[in-house]
Amino acid sequence: MEAKRLLAALDESVRNLARGALLTGLRLGELEALTAADVDKDHVRVRESKSGKPRTVPLNKAGAAFFSQLVTEKQPDAHVFERISRIYVSRQMRAGCIAADITPPAVFHDLRRSYGSLLLNAGAAADHIQELLGHADLRMTRRAYAHMKDKTLVNAVKKLPSFG
Repeated sequence: MEAKRLLAALDESVRNLARGALLTGLRLGELEALTAADVDKDHVRVRESKSGKPRTVPLNKAGAAFFSQLVTEKQPDAHVFERISRIYVSRQMRAGCIAADITPPAVFHDLRRSYGSLLLNAGAAADHIQELLGHADLRMTRRAYAHMKDKTLVNAVKKLPSFG
């Protein structure tokens, strides 16, 4: 899987941010704003979002373990992730993609898109994906994942019984 190869090629600080994005679909700024108090055993709370609306994102087992490890021994007001310049994150993503032989190279926001795509492929409804990603409008979600929905529908139709 490309995501695993990319994570292995990133330095630890960017790797943690990237893994956080893949496990939650959070934007880079939302990840950077997370404090230990925002992490619970089975979800993270986004207090500062692009839309200005707070939201709660549930975590799967791997996400719960990952975030729990990150906040161990941190004070409630401590940031979960180390603050890193966006230029450094961008350069690390490019270098990681080259090292992992990923073409075209991914940008950090593509990790968020991967989360949305994985949700769609798992059968999540567009309005649920909208809520988890914090899109202000369902049209944004549909536009971003329309191509995926078409493929998912085709695969679903192919699995229907033949009745023959």
